[in-house]
Amino acid sequence: MRSVPALMDKADRSLKSARLLLREGDPDGAANRLYYALRSAASAALVHCKVPVPKTHGALIAAFGQHVVSPGLISPAQGRLLNRLEQRRLIADYTAESLEPAMLEKHVTEAEAFIAAIRAVISA
Repeated sequence: MRSVPALMDKADRSLKSARLLLREGDPDGAANRLYYALRSAASAALVHCKVPVPKTHGALIAAFGQHVVSPGLISPAQGRLLNRLEQRRLIADYTAESLEPAMLEKHVTEAEAFIAAIRAVISA
């Protein structure tokens, strides 16, 4: 199992990669990295809460909702972002549809807030 600091470092690197990809005109790549930034942060929160980190995307999202969002550690709106960005990643990775850069710029800001909220949970 990865440590909380290692997972948060991974979240930070993925977020940085998302920003770079978006700046370079690759919104689909940015969507992928944004989702994985949130997935790493969500995994860190689960490890912090002493919950095993599920291997599948759906199970991780469900466990995050149950153990982090439901007890009120982060807001439901921030919790929904994890699921929304997984949906964006699936579109980006598996369809011919291209995502809008403006939408992803908004998601970068939301991802920054999500990761900050997870840091607050871990620090508490």
